[in-house]
Amino acid sequence: MRRLRRIAFATAFFPLMVAIDSWLFRKWFRTSYFDWYIANGAFISVTASLFAVVWKNLNDNRGLIAADPRLFLSANLELIGIQGQVIGHQLSEGGARLQANTSLSATLDSPRSGGVPFSDLFDGAASLVAALVMVSAFTVWFVAVVPLQYFIVLLAGAPARLALKLNGPAMVSVDRPVVELPGLNEIEKWEGNLVAAPVSMTNAVAALILLVIKVARS
Repeated sequence: MRRLRRIAFATAFFPLMVAIDSWLFRKWFRTSYFDWYIANGAFISVTASLFAVVWKNLNDNRGLIAADPRLFLSANLELIGIQGQVIGHQLSEGGARLQANTSLSATLDSPRSGGVPFSDLFDGAASLVAALVMVSAFTVWFVAVVPLQYFIVLLAGAPARLALKLNGPAMVSVDRPVVELPGLNEIEKWEGNLVAAPVSMTNAVAALILLVIKVARS
């Protein structure tokens, strides 16, 4: 029964969030949620694709391209949770370092007793601002982008999901994707990209789909 409730919740989550976002966009922004998403979706997907390239381990989170709504939802929650933990750890360590420097300066009875280097103060304040920006960005991402992104990924992620099912074990070497090895034809190289970087490739395909929809509507 609990498993059925989880399935029902995950299945209903995305349509429900789309309906809520549609109401919020009409009420607060006087525009259509679908129009906003189509207008900005290609840019969002390209940004996500580039982010996946920079964040190497992001392509290992296969739930981000899952067709199963439970996996897709949990993968995005995990993504936000990890970022929250990283930000919290950095701020905690930075605060501890500032406190240690202050205590050490006071103990040594320095002329700058209790003082903290300006660079440390600046980095701490800037990190706090950056953390707030990142938390805000991830909140907007989860609330406004993820609900419709699931339906786009459902289509755009199909090639990567199929490649992972059919060729996953055979397409990856011990320490690098087979696509980097010589002697492969173009089809094998393309399949290798789908396997080695499924999240990046899915976001790139999603950007193309949204761009086509945007052009068709214009």
